Amino acid sequence: MYSELFCQSHYSFLTGASSPAQLVTTASFLGYDALAITDECSVAGVVRAYASITQQRLPIKLIVGSYFVFDDTFAFVLLCPNKAAYSELCRIITNARRRSKKGEYQLAEWDMRTIRHCKLIWLPSTQQAHDDYWAKWLSQHSAIHTHIG
Repeated sequence: MYSELFCQSHYSFLTGASSPAQLVTTASFLGYDALAITDECSVAGVVRAYASITQQRLPIKLIVGSYFVFDDTFAFVLLCPNKAAYSELCRIITNARRRSKKGEYQLAEWDMRTIRHCKLIWLPSTQQAHDDYWAKWLSQHSAIHTHIG
């Protein structure tokens, strides 16, 4: 039983290379139980992935999520286990996109403090000082469902 919880499609500019359809088809072929499409500050790949799963009748569960980098020091993935989490994720993406020019995003600490329904996977960096700061920050905000990736 294997599920990939951090996978970017070609909708993540200069990062992902495969289409969402290719990703879910390959994941199903490899026997994955679930695949999280986590494009950067976007849910653009989710619709195509879902359409491909439905059209091909693939036995794989699609997990909606998104990848973010805050202040160039804190990388994390938000996953949506339910409709409330999906609404929360879309609100965070909308607010982050509104704060920047087209094609960019800017998270505010307030966005992260308001996470209640999404599952957060922290992707530690190679910078010990930054990781220490964010580990402490996350421990102080216990309402956020945090996992270390």
